[in-house]
Amino acid sequence: TVENLTDVRLLLEPFIVKQASKMITKEDLERLDHLMAVCTECLKDGVETDMAKYRNNEAEFHRIIAGATRNPILMFIIDFIETLMIDIKKILDPSPVNAQKMLNGHQRIYKALAEGDPEKAEAAIIKHISEVKSDLKSFQKRENLNEVDLKKLFNRSMFP
Repeated sequence: TVENLTDVRLLLEPFIVKQASKMITKEDLERLDHLMAVCTECLKDGVETDMAKYRNNEAEFHRIIAGATRNPILMFIIDFIETLMIDIKKILDPSPVNAQKMLNGHQRIYKALAEGDPEKAEAAIIKHISEVKSDLKSFQKRENLNEVDLKKLFNRSMFP
């Protein structure tokens, strides 16, 4: 469910972003900045021009942050989580307004990382994840979906 995924994100990503804020390189920051610019272009004038590209770049933002920790296990877990998030967003189809809100969250996270401020980065990612959860839950209601059942949705062998 969205709640299950959010619980895992809230458990891992604050730790990840705090670690990343201490280890992130100039190149990592440049890549994050580039991704935000691509996402901004995808949402030009409040109109979705390429939501698939937006979703992929939005997910890559989180992967780069996990990569900045230099911990391959965290990188693997975040890659999996972000793949699930892309799939959920394909189905629930957030609006360009909500996509802009997600981008604003990324900008807050980026700023904290660029400042090397672990506490500010942690607060920014918690706020971001909470906003995404709230938005996805409202999309579930809009689509009359009681739950996004990940077992049925993804039909992956890792879900018994």
